[in-house]
Amino acid sequence: MSYRVRVVICWAWLIGFCFVGSNVYAAEVQFDVVLQNDTRSLSIGTSLEYFEDATGGYSLDDVREPGLSDRWLKSVKNVPNFGFSSSAYWFRFKLSNASNERFSGLLELGYPLLDFVDVYLLSAANEKKAMPDYLLGDSKTFDQRVIPHRNFLIPLMMPAHESSYVYIRVETGSATQLPIVIWEDQAFYQADADWLMLQGVFYGIMLIMALYNLFVFVAIRDVSYFYYVCYVVGFAGVMASIQGLGFQYVWADSLLLQDRAPVYSILFAVLAVVVFTDRFLSLEARSEGLHKTGTLIVMSIVAASFLAFLLPYSLSIRIAVMLVIAIALYCMTAGIIISSYGHKEAKYYTVAWSVLIASILVLALNKLGFLPRNIWTENMAQVGAAIEVTLLSLALADQINRERNEKLTAQDEAIHQEREARLAHQQSVEAHKKAEEQLTGRVKERTFELESALEDLSIANRKLKEISTIDGLTGVRNRRYFDLMILKEFQKCRESDRPMTLMMLDIDHFKNLNDQHGHLCGDECLRAIASVINDTVKWPADGVARYGGEEFVVVLPKTAMKGAELLAEKIRSQVESRVWDIGGEALSATVSIGIASLEKVSDNDTPEKLIAKADEALYRAKGSGRNQVCVA
Repeated sequence: MSYRVRVVICWAWLIGFCFVGSNVYAAEVQFDVVLQNDTRSLSIGTSLEYFEDATGGYSLDDVREPGLSDRWLKSVKNVPNFGFSSSAYWFRFKLSNASNERFSGLLELGYPLLDFVDVYLLSAANEKKAMPDYLLGDSKTFDQRVIPHRNFLIPLMMPAHESSYVYIRVETGSATQLPIVIWEDQAFYQADADWLMLQGVFYGIMLIMALYNLFVFVAIRDVSYFYYVCYVVGFAGVMASIQGLGFQYVWADSLLLQDRAPVYSILFAVLAVVVFTDRFLSLEARSEGLHKTGTLIVMSIVAASFLAFLLPYSLSIRIAVMLVIAIALYCMTAGIIISSYGHKEAKYYTVAWSVLIASILVLALNKLGFLPRNIWTENMAQVGAAIEVTLLSLALADQINRERNEKLTAQDEAIHQEREARLAHQQSVEAHKKAEEQLTGRVKERTFELESALEDLSIANRKLKEISTIDGLTGVRNRRYFDLMILKEFQKCRESDRPMTLMMLDIDHFKNLNDQHGHLCGDECLRAIASVINDTVKWPADGVARYGGEEFVVVLPKTAMKGAELLAEKIRSQVESRVWDIGGEALSATVSIGIASLEKVSDNDTPEKLIAKADEALYRAKGSGRNQVCVA
């Protein structure tokens, strides 16, 4: 049997089970309700007669008119249920105490959402009574009830062998249902205590699941768990409002909340369901159509939330219930489709939500009047919710365990790879040591030789670094070093508010020297003049570099223009006075020097601007006859 067939069968069984035994049809409906000595509880739905008042204007005397007797119909349902109706309904029955003892008990109307409930207790069939004995309904604050209870309770005191006539008028914007039971006092409170205990179990499960998933959300920061917590809280709010527990314990003084709580708790719960479904099943990535449908449903829920402020409750609750049915079908469809793709979490989801959605559908159809009200239709949502949260918790736990196992597997793989790397490294080290032993033959000196090799390597690295910044021909720093040095010194001078000076030098008529004596002679001339410049610049912070071709630069940080001019003139005169024996020939040369200086380095100053100024001064020196110093 395929997975989809099993889901469909589960749905059919859950809904069909609620139909079986829902209605009790009797061959003859009893109008007289008789109390016996052993009566502890008595459901009297099939012992009622009801009268539909479409206008809502009939009084007690009106409905007892002989001419309207044919409009009184006998109830064939254990719990009369007329769905959402704008009519008022009258109910009546005769109550007789056939026992030899006085009966002390309660008449319970077990649907807390009825707006107006008027109860008349008559000692005789023709007794006149203008006002009801009890004015009940959730349109009145909770403290106005005769007995403070979630359901509507009317005390009954019946002497032995006495009879009474009971008339009940019900008018409500919610579903018109009248679960009516006569209880002996002790039996009622015992049954009520058992019911509250079961509700405590249900709400305890919901609280535990909400807290558990909230902790999961805090731990792993997956927002789908937060949406699930919202759903659990919203569903608990729906049940609390429908059962009257919210009105009794939370908002007893607020009629507005009592009127709107069922609608907004339903809308909040289904909104959380839709967004949870979208995130948990990753619909945006797996099914664009389902994702867009979910987005439209969310927009519909938001619109319904705004309309609930404006529309009457009777219409708002119908819209909410219809949304519940639509969303139930959407969620079920999404679960089946995604699970067909082979995703394990979707199968968990489908099974869990099959149970819950079926139970919610049963509750929704009950409120719309399509299903009768009985113990299964009233409590199926709670049973389904308890099963659903348990199944989804297993799904969440499975997801967490799967992610943890994947993480552990990845860690084991990383550890394994690390061990292999360490083993390979160890083998490499051992091989290296063995090679060293074979080459040197000095096992005892292996450590010393390794340290020596490391030291040599360090020295070689330093030399290599130094070579990378040295001009191979002249032995002074190269252009690359100059670019780095001037940036660094510029920043230092800017921070210390000190002057910055740059000197550019060019060998005069160097091209002619190359043409006449050859490039080898020219190279010797470059080396000789570079040596003169380097020997003349003594200050450690100053730097000499070959700028390119026959040009040199001298970086003079923290040096003013006056000091730079003196140094430049000294270099010029030293070069001019020298005669070099190059290739058996006595040669001499001169240099032209341009200087640019900044008294203070501002944020607007750049090395490029300073170089341009020095270059401009150099060209003026060359243009003015060469062998001289010019300043910018």
